[in-house]
Amino acid sequence: MATKKTTTKKPSKASIAKTAAKKSPAKTTSKAKPAAKVSADKKQPDSSKAEFHFYDEGLKKFVPVQDATEVKISGFERFRFFVHKAADGKGWAISEASSGARITFGKTPADAKTKAKALLEKYGADKLAECARKNVAKHGIAPGMKAPERVKEKFSVTTDDGETVEVMYDKDFQNHLEFRGKISPTGYHSHFGYDGKGDFKEAARKLANQLRAELIKKQIKSERKKVVVSGGDAKATGTSSGGKGGKPKGKMSMLDAAAEVLKESKQPLCCKEISQKIFALKLADSNGRTPHATLSAAMGREIKAKGASSRFRRADRGQFALNV
Repeated sequence: MATKKTTTKKPSKASIAKTAAKKSPAKTTSKAKPAAKVSADKKQPDSSKAEFHFYDEGLKKFVPVQDATEVKISGFERFRFFVHKAADGKGWAISEASSGARITFGKTPADAKTKAKALLEKYGADKLAECARKNVAKHGIAPGMKAPERVKEKFSVTTDDGETVEVMYDKDFQNHLEFRGKISPTGYHSHFGYDGKGDFKEAARKLANQLRAELIKKQIKSERKKVVVSGGDAKATGTSSGGKGGKPKGKMSMLDAAAEVLKESKQPLCCKEISQKIFALKLADSNGRTPHATLSAAMGREIKAKGASSRFRRADRGQFALNV
């Protein structure tokens, strides 16, 4: 009886791979990232980092502005301005930085700046500075800001008699003029009478001349009192009236005036310079055509007559000084 041979088929490579896949599932090479946690509370911008603040009249406090942009306005460089969205969200506003006060607003930033420039030019820097100071005094200064500085101009003027006087002009402080020099017994004078019209330097020069003349008159009056008290020679000091060496009513004699001019100058002068200073200060009058020549002759006579006790001395050719 014949036996039946059994044959076994070798498994194919494909079937082997399939079986292996079932037994060991493929490893994943990358892991899925977990979803990021979203906080319910969004982080608010730090208001302390805001550079500009506007003053909210309703809230009665300064409010930080995150979208503010600084703007420059020609002619008002000493102030700081910023443009920002209006509080109601409609349009744009321009505000002054130190006080946080709104200047004006417009539909766009450019429109707001144009309107602000026109308004500021209408009222001027003085009015703006005054309003800013009032708001700062009332509400305080905006965080991180400082008040606009006053513009003080320093210069010097020369009086008609050649004296140099230092002046400080503060336009923002009621057109204040401050004088330092030989224009008062203390060497200082504060003046608020200037109305701000015209050239302030010319106004300062005129006032310095006036103050200078008043000072010299006071000094002369004081010297006359000393002469009377000490019982001095009235004729020698030129206090006699009428005749040569006398004086017109209400005026000094030319010799007395010359003595005052030389006392103030503290250096030798020629008679022409002395005469010019006398007339500039209105200390004396002369009807002569050559008052300096007349004065020179009179001073020469006093020197010759009184010698060492004369008020004058010849310092150089054509120049005289006080005999001290």
